[in-house]
Amino acid sequence: MRSLVRLAKLPIPLPIASFTIRRSVLGIDSLISAAIFALANPATIGETYLLADANPMTVGEILAILREKSGRSSTSIYVPQFIIKLLLALGGRSDLGFTGDLVVDTSKFEALG
Repeated sequence: MRSLVRLAKLPIPLPIASFTIRRSVLGIDSLISAAIFALANPATIGETYLLADANPMTVGEILAILREKSGRSSTSIYVPQFIIKLLLALGGRSDLGFTGDLVVDTSKFEALG
């Protein structure tokens, strides 16, 4: 997330139109609601749950929101992902995690109601 925030603050248009990989996110309101529910439900004692908001967001959507919140234009350009991955690898930054979805399965918690 720190890398996304840094990217969002750059004063240049970003190639985020091609970032279609999805990430699970969890808003603070959802976290609080889940905690209150878990504390009031005896079935949750001793259990572990994965939490996330219902709809995963693409990295492009996350970057657009971060850019808007930091006062930058959310205008983006399209650059094919293979070129972005190649440039990241050449720059020694292939560790930024722009490959593959990171979406959690929240069905165990959802099954509780």
